[in-house]
Amino acid sequence: MRYFNTLRQQMVAALESRRLLADSQRRAHREEIIRDITSKIRNATTIDDIMKTTVTELGKVVGTSRGKIVLGAPTTAPPKNGGNTTNKAGDSTPDNEV
Repeated sequence: MRYFNTLRQQMVAALESRRLLADSQRRAHREEIIRDITSKIRNATTIDDIMKTTVTELGKVVGTSRGKIVLGAPTTAPPKNGGNTTNKAGDSTPDNEV
C-alpha cells in the first residue's frame, strides 16, 4: 500500500511540474511577443508609423486584418461611418469604404 501512495505522490508532483512548465513557457512566449512589438514601435520614426505599427502588430496577435485607433476622449458618440480604419498594410481608409 505504501508503494502505491508513493507512486501517486510522485505522479501528482510530476503533473504539477508539467503544468508549471507549460505556464512558464506561455508566459515567456507572451513576453517575447510584447518585447518584439515594443521594439518595432520604438523604431517607428513618426506618429503615423507608430500608429500603423501598433495596429499591424496587435492585429497579428489577435488575428485580425483591420484595426482602429481613436485618439482623445470624445464628448459625444463618435460617428458611425466617419472614423478611419487602418489595415495591416497601413492604409488608412474611411470605415464606410472598407
